[in-house]
Amino acid sequence: MSALNIISLVVDSISLTLAVLMLLLVFWQDSHSLPNALYGLLTLAMIIWFGGALLERVAVYIEAPIGLIGSGIRLAELGLTSVCVLLYLFSVVLTGAYSRYFLRVAGVGAAAIIVYQLFISYVASNPIDSTTDVNAITYSYGLSWSLLFGLLAVATLFVAWQQRRKFHDSLLRVGVSGIAIGILIELISPQLSSRLISLDMCVASTLLISYAQVRAQIIQPLTGRASQLKGFRDVGLAITSRLQLDEVLKTIATQAADMLHADGAAIYLSHDSVLELAAVYNMPERFIGQRLALGEGLAGQVAVDRRVSQVEDYQRDWHGLPDMQYARQAFGSVVAVPLVFGNDVMGVLIVVENPSGKRFDRDDVRLLEMLGPQAAVAITNSRLFEKQQELDRLKNQMIRMTSHDLKNPLFAAMSHVELLQEEGKDILTPEMLADVDTTWTQLQRMNRIISGILDMERIQSGTPTYEEFAIEDMIGIAVAELRHQAAAHTILLETELPVNLPALFGDRHYLIQAVANLVENAIKYTPDHGTIRVSAEQIEDHVVLHIADNGVGIPPDAQARIFERFYRAHPHMEQVNGTGLGLSLVKAVTDAHGGRVWLDSQVGQGTTFHIALPLSGIKGV
Repeated sequence: MSALNIISLVVDSISLTLAVLMLLLVFWQDSHSLPNALYGLLTLAMIIWFGGALLERVAVYIEAPIGLIGSGIRLAELGLTSVCVLLYLFSVVLTGAYSRYFLRVAGVGAAAIIVYQLFISYVASNPIDSTTDVNAITYSYGLSWSLLFGLLAVATLFVAWQQRRKFHDSLLRVGVSGIAIGILIELISPQLSSRLISLDMCVASTLLISYAQVRAQIIQPLTGRASQLKGFRDVGLAITSRLQLDEVLKTIATQAADMLHADGAAIYLSHDSVLELAAVYNMPERFIGQRLALGEGLAGQVAVDRRVSQVEDYQRDWHGLPDMQYARQAFGSVVAVPLVFGNDVMGVLIVVENPSGKRFDRDDVRLLEMLGPQAAVAITNSRLFEKQQELDRLKNQMIRMTSHDLKNPLFAAMSHVELLQEEGKDILTPEMLADVDTTWTQLQRMNRIISGILDMERIQSGTPTYEEFAIEDMIGIAVAELRHQAAAHTILLETELPVNLPALFGDRHYLIQAVANLVENAIKYTPDHGTIRVSAEQIEDHVVLHIADNGVGIPPDAQARIFERFYRAHPHMEQVNGTGLGLSLVKAVTDAHGGRVWLDSQVGQGTTFHIALPLSGIKGV
């Protein structure tokens, strides 16, 4: 035995030992996987082949009895036969290239071939003729065995090339191809075989497959955990940052396909016991709107079962109604996930590969299972948002129409009451005049309510008229209109404004109204002999207005709702007239100017409202 052969056998021994150690790691990670089980058998077969080759060469080198040499040859031929059939099965299972029925038949056939080889090796005549000397052992295989081994090796290479995208790691494809090529070298060139070239190549490829399995099943999931978490964070942000349902659905489909590196994705939504195709990614949009009954198609079945479903080959394995008209021709591997929120199935997400694309593995399925609840929540939120938008639109339309319709009869009633006040002084009794005054007061209140509603609608739906003006003038006008009302209650109304306030750019009319509303509100809830102070200051690029009183204050549980339309924090104070629109109008005006309004309040000590308005950035609006 040459020194080169000795080195080769030592290197092969180390390589197989490493392959076995990595195989144990793979089994520790997942011992129930069929590909892992087949690869374990393949590695065992490679060990038998190598062990037989080692035994026969050592036996020849030490000039052992012919029986020991024959035992090595029998082990080598048994190992080679097992490697051929198990390699083909392993490649088929890895790629999902054939149906489960074919795999059962192929498994039975492989077992029969190995048993037959074992029988003829140890019971019948040896099918392999060998010539031995001290430095080389050459084999000549029988025609039938050579054809069988060659056919299996070529079939393996064909599967590895045709289904190359279905290998989840490129090193697996290289390793499988390397063993197949090594087998062909063993059959075609006895000289290279005698120098252990073919066996070296097969052992090296076995080690490569072991490393690929460890990398795919252990290393990549561990190193990819951070990127997966980041991916889910990005998906969550992308989904929740959009409120329109169409945008949310398209984002979910796009993100699902990107996470799995898939060719396409689609989302069906549940409507009245049917599924309707609502969004697609990298699929023809003309199918949007297509409907499936519950239980029809893979999506319909998933919606009924409420369980994730995976199809390795849609054309081969799915026998029900196709999910789309072109699905049988265009779909390869498919994963469908139900989108469940509470007890309701909101829809179904399906992710697809083309027929020549990769196979989805269990990690891909788990990612989609984790994405499903996020998508269901996003869809629910979008639907609720759209319903709320529609309700708000209808409510605002109704309020606007009602307010406009009330204007004419209200003005007519006010005109007649005003006429009664002017001409009825000498005709009506004091009691009648008091009733007329009460009617006039209530009509004025109704007019303020309607005007407030219309102002609110104009602010929210219109575009403010911007102009540059002095803050002191704006506050002065708002306060001047209410000094008489404050004096009637012996309330001190004062202003405190620095001399160097910059000019403000905004809608002067609405800002005066907002400040006046806050001052008027303070007057209503401040007892006699109280104090109201209006001040302003510049803080960086904002001017902040403060309207402070020492009145009754606002309860903590009411502060969160104080700016809602028609809400009153003190409904029990019947002596205070109010519509609940003043503060909501302040909020609308502030929002329209890109500002912010908030308050500080303590019951019994008073309330301070703050309005922050930007000095810059509004001109571009």
